[in-house]
Amino acid sequence: MGFLSGQWEWYLFMYFGTGVSPCYRGKRLYDELVPASKALVQKYTNWHARYRVVLHGDIIHLKRPDGNGIDAMLHVQPDPRKSAERALLVVFNPNSGQAVNTTVKVPLYYSGLSDTARVSREGAAPVSMTLARDWSIALPLTMAPNSFSWFVFE
Repeated sequence: MGFLSGQWEWYLFMYFGTGVSPCYRGKRLYDELVPASKALVQKYTNWHARYRVVLHGDIIHLKRPDGNGIDAMLHVQPDPRKSAERALLVVFNPNSGQAVNTTVKVPLYYSGLSDTARVSREGAAPVSMTLARDWSIALPLTMAPNSFSWFVFE
């Protein structure tokens, strides 16, 4: 079994990031002879476990996937008793030849957030952002070709 980390990572993030709880069947999920493959599986199963409540909440598709631009999905969990994370945005740039440098309007109405949101990109220190009158924020987004990213809103 050859280990293609970029493809395997894309696959794992795509499934877990879209809220799917896959059930894998087969002889093995990673190659015992390639520790990086086991580490990658552990990374994304731990990530999914950490954000499971919000990932299994309602989903809002922000941009229809067309293969030319980004694909963005927002998971929301408006009940603060269930999760400190009120929304989680996953963004994919499937275009192999074009980087993304844009602003994404993120509608946080269904997240239960009303005035401000603490926004964290991929686990970095959160930044406080003020919501517009329509309960949205304008999120600056820069992505490399063939990449994905995620943001947590509290």
